[in-house]
Amino acid sequence: MDNNVDFQSINKILYDNFDIINRYFDLGLRHDGEYWVGSCPLHANADNPQAFKIFPSYSFFCFTNCPNRNNYSLIELVRILLYNKFRERYGIYDTIEWIANNLFAIDINNLPQTYSRKRVKYTPQILYESVSEWMKNAGRVPSPSYVGMGYAPNTVKQFYIGECTDRTSRFYNRIIVPVFNRKMQVVGITGRSMYPPCKSCKGYHSPLAPGAKWLHSYGFKTGYFIYGSWDIPKGTREICIVESVGNVLRMREAGQNNTGAIFGCTVKTGQAELMEWLGIRRINLIIDNDVNQTGLLGAHKTIEKFTKKGWNFQFRIIIPEAKDVAMYSANELRKFLDNNKVKRI
Repeated sequence: MDNNVDFQSINKILYDNFDIINRYFDLGLRHDGEYWVGSCPLHANADNPQAFKIFPSYSFFCFTNCPNRNNYSLIELVRILLYNKFRERYGIYDTIEWIANNLFAIDINNLPQTYSRKRVKYTPQILYESVSEWMKNAGRVPSPSYVGMGYAPNTVKQFYIGECTDRTSRFYNRIIVPVFNRKMQVVGITGRSMYPPCKSCKGYHSPLAPGAKWLHSYGFKTGYFIYGSWDIPKGTREICIVESVGNVLRMREAGQNNTGAIFGCTVKTGQAELMEWLGIRRINLIIDNDVNQTGLLGAHKTIEKFTKKGWNFQFRIIIPEAKDVAMYSANELRKFLDNNKVKRI
């Protein structure tokens, strides 16, 4: 089989004909509009009839503490079901061949291999030509505030994160985080408030001046960059996507080097193009455990957007028990990632 086959073409076939899968594996799921809903078929003693859901983005999710709760493609769902039924481990391409031979008459070799689209061009401004030039303007490095939040000084220093001491700068009294390109030139700066949220207005500011939690350098378009991706080798097949800078630092401390932050909870087109250029095929969306489920909604929006547009990514959603991964110690995070079968790179 051609290893460049478009997974989303297979996923669409599985979604459009899921009633066959439902009957074959005796899942007992019911069709509810665009969704398939029921008790989770992936773990024992599943008695919540609303816990498991299949989405029109060709993904699935179990809302209980299921070892397979994370969001994969429907191909991955069939792969797990095959193991549960036959106790044989199938690779992703073995699963596709099994589907073609046993469930549907699919001509695998005639499926589309790529999706054609026009790339968006964006040339960022170079703020500092080198690390050494940045360090002359980075203030206090490593940032005492970040170290005070529990990050290792060497980790903060490794990312050249400082604190602005220039009273004339809009980043004065902020933690300043440089964003690099592949040449280690600074193409953007994001500044984090050193102050806790105000109990009155919920803003992050000093006693004298209001301010947002994060402030970016003028002209910096975050949608074209993934923080921390500048040293991820080209040809890497799997990446962990988190929401913020602090999450990247903690992931690196846990030994998860294939990690990048998207400055929010949804992947933008420019960021997807960067991952495609790196050779990424599998994306672990490790989202914040928000009370209002903002991260979860953003993750599903990301999956739906890029699935409908035909991008050849496999998505998976991972939700920490803590508020976000930065709340774990490095050892705790390693255990959490191992329990969720995240490949360490």
